[in-house]
Amino acid sequence: MIEPLSEVPEGAIRMINNRKLSVVPVSVIMLIEGTPEENGITDYSTFSGTTMDTNKIWENYANITEPYNYITTICLNYANPTLPEGITQLSITALVPSKPFEDVREEDYFDLKRRLANEMIEECLKITKVDFRDRIIEFEVTTPMTVAHYVGAWKGNIYGYLHSMEDHAVARLQMKEKDHFIEGLEFAGAHGMSGDGMGPQITNGRAAAKGVKEDMEKKGRL
Repeated sequence: MIEPLSEVPEGAIRMINNRKLSVVPVSVIMLIEGTPEENGITDYSTFSGTTMDTNKIWENYANITEPYNYITTICLNYANPTLPEGITQLSITALVPSKPFEDVREEDYFDLKRRLANEMIEECLKITKVDFRDRIIEFEVTTPMTVAHYVGAWKGNIYGYLHSMEDHAVARLQMKEKDHFIEGLEFAGAHGMSGDGMGPQITNGRAAAKGVKEDMEKKGRL
């Protein structure tokens, strides 16, 4: 956004390099013949897995050599009843770190996508109790590479910076003034102070708008 690079304050570069990226989505998105009920899907959103131990989930997510043990399924039919009748729109997602994907070779990429899709569908079938695989009309598999390619997000990251004991909303609020390196430039979205999620996005957007308004008032433009 800032050109030339020499115009970016050194402190801003150090801050960004010190922060860790949050998770990225690996998703299987499908159109399935039949209603959600016929395909064993009875809810809009379902979280399922083999463990509730977040440390074990994170350890599992940190590699691409074994099936993901915690997934989220979303059925859009329950959110939008005007969708075509007799078709189920379903997505299965795991929110994982991007690092395991950094060493994937181009020649291995499509085999990896197929394996991940099969594993995630297998996990979903444990919940639905209905094998809908022969009813799948269309499906797409997204990875961090997909998001990076189509959205332009660095390393496919659309969830901002990872919240941790060293870098959380309260700490960011305390450092708000010192971390405001370029006058008139405000950040909204998941990389903002409150992080990711629908609620925080509204908070981040309001904070960015407020910052722009205050800057313009100082300059007598409002």
